[in-house]
Amino acid sequence: MKPVEPVLEAGAQRQQTINAECIDDYTDTPSIGLSFLYNNISQKITFKLPLTLNKFFEPTDMNAESFFARWKNLGK
Repeated sequence: MKPVEPVLEAGAQRQQTINAECIDDYTDTPSIGLSFLYNNISQKITFKLPLTLNKFFEPTDMNAESFFARWKNLGK
C-alpha cells in the first residue's frame, strides 16, 4: 500500500489500491484494519473486503509451437 498524507481535511477523500493474492482456500471474508487519530484519540475500524476469486491458473508443460497456437486461438 502507498503511504498517505498524515492529515486529511474534512470532506476530503483518498483512494488506496489493494492487490490481493489468494494462496489458499478461505471461509471467512478477508478484512483490513484502518487505524487513525481523531481529536488525539486513537481509532480503529475493521472493514470486510469484497474480494472475489476471478482467475484460476493450472501449470502446464508445452513447447513454443503449442504455446503460440493456443495464444492465437485466444483472439478468435
